Amino acid sequence: MEIPHVETLAIGDELLTGRTTDTNSTFVGDLLFESGIRLGGCRVIPDEEDKILESLRWAAERCEALVVFGGLGPTSDDRTVETVAKLLDCGSVAFEPAKLKLERYYQRAGRVITDVSLRQVYYPEKTTPIPNPEGLAPGFQVDFGKCRFYFLPGVPREMKRMVRESVLPDLKQRVLGPEAANVHSQMFKLLGIPESEVQDRMNDLERRLPEHLWVGYRTHYPENHLSLYGKFKQGSDLSEYERFLSEIEVLFADKIFAKGTEALLEGEVVAELRKRRQSIALVESCTVGLTTQRLGRISGASDVLWGGLVTYQHQAKNQVLGLSINSLAEAVGMETSRELADQLSKISGTPWGAAVTGYMEPNELTGGGCRVYYVVWGPRGRKEHELNLPSYHSRYDCQWGASSYLLWEILKEIKKTPAT
Repeated sequence: MEIPHVETLAIGDELLTGRTTDTNSTFVGDLLFESGIRLGGCRVIPDEEDKILESLRWAAERCEALVVFGGLGPTSDDRTVETVAKLLDCGSVAFEPAKLKLERYYQRAGRVITDVSLRQVYYPEKTTPIPNPEGLAPGFQVDFGKCRFYFLPGVPREMKRMVRESVLPDLKQRVLGPEAANVHSQMFKLLGIPESEVQDRMNDLERRLPEHLWVGYRTHYPENHLSLYGKFKQGSDLSEYERFLSEIEVLFADKIFAKGTEALLEGEVVAELRKRRQSIALVESCTVGLTTQRLGRISGASDVLWGGLVTYQHQAKNQVLGLSINSLAEAVGMETSRELADQLSKISGTPWGAAVTGYMEPNELTGGGCRVYYVVWGPRGRKEHELNLPSYHSRYDCQWGASSYLLWEILKEIKKTPAT
């Protein structure tokens, strides 16, 4: 099917120094992708008028839509408003709701409004302002050439809400037309399967897809995300789409841990524990409390998370949980994870728990990779797992991967017990 040409443009010298990353384009790309729109490109340019003008004129001839971030603040390097006004041959005017908000803020803070502070509430008068519920600087949109431009603040917190509430509905209507509301999508989140094997399992199904259905793939280490999209007219029969969804569920029944873009692995664990009104305790070494932290950031975790211990050095394992370890070599391995699990189970009394030790960097004991040893206990008994992770990832990536696989093993065991 024809892909609408939508791009992003990030403006800011700081984005070209290597110290700041353009996460805004990543956010918009992900949000659009779930709506059936794939970005055609992402550009980053400095805060220079000629570069901004050049990029906007280029997009006016080639893009259906361009989402622009940055340059709407009060400082001297914020040049987007004046540059767009120059492009459109117009002046700029204050957005009254933003000006009123600024006046109230300054009054409460006991500060004096200056011409510099007022710069951030202006927008080019030939454009349509976009309200900024999270900040002061309004965004604005305008049609120029063949392209619709959306200009937004570079602050991610402000930008995200403006995209969701104002930009995305308008952009979908523009590039997808009247059928914008009829793009259906379902994401399956997978673990324990490489991207190449995901494709191998999908080859036959992809060959059978009709033109109005298509598949998207994304890797978010250590997960792989698989989405099925469908574009339908009003009142269309969705049974064919649903049959393909069912096929995908069967193909990856052993690898799917969640469905939906917002689903998190740790969220699934908390939800399943809450269904059973049961709690869990953890003792972590190589993951340094990351698994516990991930569970704790989920709303409702206080109902099920007994707590977690971080026993990193072998002395901590001895002093906190009563082990008798004399070296690093003894501190890592299945036997140590087993002993940690036994001791924590006695202390916590929780029906569920886990212990993990491992090497997060290659050494002579791991054969060149990273190796992790899990013990998970529950009402059905204890399960032990050994995992090898690729060494080309960073130390933190290995810790995140180890934490993810531990959560997955916990989730699989919980799902084997009936919910109350």
